[in-house]
Amino acid sequence: MPPVKKATKLNLSEHTLDINEKKFDIELFDFQEIEEYVSALTESRPYQFEAIKKTMVYLWGGNYSDVTQLAKENFKKKTSIQKRFLTEENFLRHLPLPGKRSGVIHLATGTGKSFLIFAIAYLSIVMKLTKRVLVLGPSSTVIEAGLRQKFKMLLGDPKLNSKLPPKYRNVPVVLLDETKPAEDYCIITENINAIYNKDRNAIGDTLFSQTDEVLVLSDEVHHAYTHLTFTDTDLTLESIDGKGDDRTERLWMKFLREEPKITRHIGFTGTPYNQDEYFTDIIYNYSIPDALRDSKIKKINPIIHTKSEEQGKEFTPEQAFEIIYKTHLDNKAKYSYPSVKGKVAVKPITIFIAPQQNVAIKQSEEFIRFLGSQFKKAEGGDQPDSYYESQARNKVICVVSKLAESEYKKKLEEIESLKEPTEFIFAVEKLSEGWDVDNVFQIVPMQERVFNSKRLISQVLGRGLRIPREVPYARIMSAYPVVTVTNHEKFADHIRELVDYVTQCEVYFSSFTLKPASGLRRAQHNFTLFNIAYTPVSTLVDKPSTDEKPQREMLFLKPQTENLGVTISYLVTGDKKFELKRNFVTVDEVVYAQAKRFTTRVFENKLFKFTDVFVIEDRLPDAEDIRQVVRSAMETSKIEGDRLSEENAQVIDLYFGQFMPGGRKKPKRESIPGNLTPVKTEEMDRSSIRVSEVDKDATVFLSEDYETELGDDNLFALEHLKNIRGKFDEKNPTLFDELDDFIKKNKDRIRALYGYKPPYAVNTSIFKSPQSLVRVSSNPEKLFVFGLIEHTRYLQSWLKSRDMGFYSIDYEYFRKGKDRVRASFNPDFFIKIELDKYIRTLKGEGADIQQLRALQDKGFDTIIKVVEIKSDDDNDETTPAKERYATEHFAILNQKLQEGSIPADFIRDNEFTEQQLYTFDLLIPAKYDAWFANLAKGWDERYEL
Repeated sequence: MPPVKKATKLNLSEHTLDINEKKFDIELFDFQEIEEYVSALTESRPYQFEAIKKTMVYLWGGNYSDVTQLAKENFKKKTSIQKRFLTEENFLRHLPLPGKRSGVIHLATGTGKSFLIFAIAYLSIVMKLTKRVLVLGPSSTVIEAGLRQKFKMLLGDPKLNSKLPPKYRNVPVVLLDETKPAEDYCIITENINAIYNKDRNAIGDTLFSQTDEVLVLSDEVHHAYTHLTFTDTDLTLESIDGKGDDRTERLWMKFLREEPKITRHIGFTGTPYNQDEYFTDIIYNYSIPDALRDSKIKKINPIIHTKSEEQGKEFTPEQAFEIIYKTHLDNKAKYSYPSVKGKVAVKPITIFIAPQQNVAIKQSEEFIRFLGSQFKKAEGGDQPDSYYESQARNKVICVVSKLAESEYKKKLEEIESLKEPTEFIFAVEKLSEGWDVDNVFQIVPMQERVFNSKRLISQVLGRGLRIPREVPYARIMSAYPVVTVTNHEKFADHIRELVDYVTQCEVYFSSFTLKPASGLRRAQHNFTLFNIAYTPVSTLVDKPSTDEKPQREMLFLKPQTENLGVTISYLVTGDKKFELKRNFVTVDEVVYAQAKRFTTRVFENKLFKFTDVFVIEDRLPDAEDIRQVVRSAMETSKIEGDRLSEENAQVIDLYFGQFMPGGRKKPKRESIPGNLTPVKTEEMDRSSIRVSEVDKDATVFLSEDYETELGDDNLFALEHLKNIRGKFDEKNPTLFDELDDFIKKNKDRIRALYGYKPPYAVNTSIFKSPQSLVRVSSNPEKLFVFGLIEHTRYLQSWLKSRDMGFYSIDYEYFRKGKDRVRASFNPDFFIKIELDKYIRTLKGEGADIQQLRALQDKGFDTIIKVVEIKSDDDNDETTPAKERYATEHFAILNQKLQEGSIPADFIRDNEFTEQQLYTFDLLIPAKYDAWFANLAKGWDERYEL
């Protein structure tokens, strides 16, 4: 087996099936005959030249019988493929088109795959290697029309044709579509629908007539591959049932697999993923990182953090549109590339990507209204709003099939034209595929699911990657284009991880639970937890009677500015400051709203003492009384004018609320405990951490059996980390001194895998977690894991939970003592103790086991210890609330478990017989010694039920 290559980045080429371009029969095919033509066609794009050469050798060179032979050759020499599939047999089962000379070319969107498709189709015919070529694409007519136009242009280029040997120059090659029957020496460019609509076209019936073979080239082939299901042992095609695009895409794959006259097939894509699974039959790879390195596409610039003067408060839709619009204006200023005379070369546009057509339509209408208001403001407008909205509508198109094509088709086709006014496009992710434009400079994913897989993110980013073609290279280099992804910060981490993966190739460690079916030793440490389904309810309860007079708050308004200051951090361009429009209300609106509150209350003789000098007796305060109080507070805070910020309006509402009649009832919000819900550790979603973070605060633990447990990506990440760290001599005393004391004392149980820093490899028998690797993000969490390893003899299993999305506990608190906030958290650790084994261990150590025996006598089999970790200096105002609510939650859970509330069908289907007892602890490192000492004693006051 060859040595593992040095890992400088997560290189998808390590999973590419390399073609030996010197391995061909010169009697069958000689690339030198067409080398000059290919060089002229590909110009300064050597990756295109290389892809064409390798593919032509593979198809026509005679030494590769099919993709299976190529796959076997690569499996023998590529350790990355071996680690991914483990056995050659398993690898071959995952080939989509075994037995055919087939494969996929991965070319980053915007790097010219249409040139490759043309060259392979045209040269295969003029060299008389085949008589017919079918260029097949998805149902998008945009892709189909674009290819036909490109092919027609290249066929008619006399300079190109002059580079061919004379014997190939006059071969008549015909471009056909579905309206004409197939004939020899033709290139047929069609979408998959045309192949199956035989009643309405000539192609379907004549494509394979009077010929032994048709070379098929599939553009955007991921549409067909998406309907293949990867399993641990096989690759299967989904049923061809269904409707619309899904059905035709399945038929596409069925057509390629089952048609006997398709013996050679090459697919092309910029998104070589079945969701997150990289294709197994890539024969050439020129990825986004490669294209970025060669300056062939724009840099990609997502939002990674947002900081506002009002942290924690969501932007209003108008403020979000402001950010997008100001970014758009900046793009117009930076990337219009004007000439010396001021004539612009490019019209930058912004594209909004929606998950559904209805969302695109609704958001486009809201944006048109916003844009109209911006035009009115810019012009100091005295025209009606409808006038400015009409101007805005001219700048926006919504490209969805629910709308008539007449509303957008012509504008979409001419979007690069400086004369065409459209600057904003709303679309869904699939619609813009094959849309070959170079002036997209901002992409707005309108919901997270637009970016929820590597395939989707590659596809969406592809809309903005092309570099402007009409701009001289020197100008491009002087102001290198950047496409900004204006995503919501709440899913910035997820998007950044995916963007890193498909662009910068950032290397990640990924933690997942080992499945019981895997047969791996540590998979036995999976266990089942139970949570509670709560139902929120609101009831009215009696107020407690009191003779105390309430302490009245004074009215203090906050100084307000016209704009809201926001700083947004981008991946490439760094920090950028925005001044967004604050939301204001008029003083009159605030005053009359408060006056109305008083008039709707039953009045009793009361004294309204708003200030020491402003007192109302025996009547309700009216609008002027309230105005006087508000104006006085505005004067104190030096607020001028007739407007108040929404924040100050809320302060005024709270202030006057304290003078409202109290009533006898008050609302009480609570959550009613409902059914128990099983939570299996084996079903916990995976989590990830950058390798670069392991050298900082984060720590990774894995077992000594990591080579069989981690999977290909994690093993590659380890190799990457090893090469970053360089060689390490364990005998180096200086480095050894820097090891954690726990590692030094327990070197037979745990070791630093590379050097003296994490990751730490733990003896498999004492690493009782079902996770492939355990990642912790702080030193207190690391120290707690050390404690679990040290006291492993008492434990059956333990799990480090995800930060969210596994076992959620709701809580609420008052932010800064005022604003009620409802939130949820996932406890850090779940620790399972098998009571019988625990008692035997403690008895052997001479500990007092009476308390635990009493638990056994009450029917308990298992103790589940739940632990939340905080630092010694923690002063987070949420911490007490988390502890209070979690303690109450597990008390209710224990009661329900003792009442036998586990769903009967779960007990039956899982043969579940455990009687569990839960405890919860919020721990800081200063309490670790006492906690683990009690674990070693078998004592806990909560065992006294």
